Amino acid sequence: MDSLYNDLAKKIMQYFDRQLNPDDEKEFLTQIKKNPEGHDAFMKEKHIREKLKKNVLRPSGTPALRAQIKEQIKKYPGQ
Repeated sequence: MDSLYNDLAKKIMQYFDRQLNPDDEKEFLTQIKKNPEGHDAFMKEKHIREKLKKNVLRPSGTPALRAQIKEQIKKYPGQ
């Protein structure tokens, strides 16, 4: 049972992290619709991610800051 739950949790994370290819994503969504426990877990994760996305404040950087960061990155190629 734990293995099944772990596999489901892994698939849910992959779905929300956009790591599934289109065919796997479609198959996963079909399976979730048929599985009440899986659907509940999916909806909980979706709700958590929506709350985080809505409530996390992301400071916006100025164009000068962005340019400075890009210049710093160029100094260290391939690392």
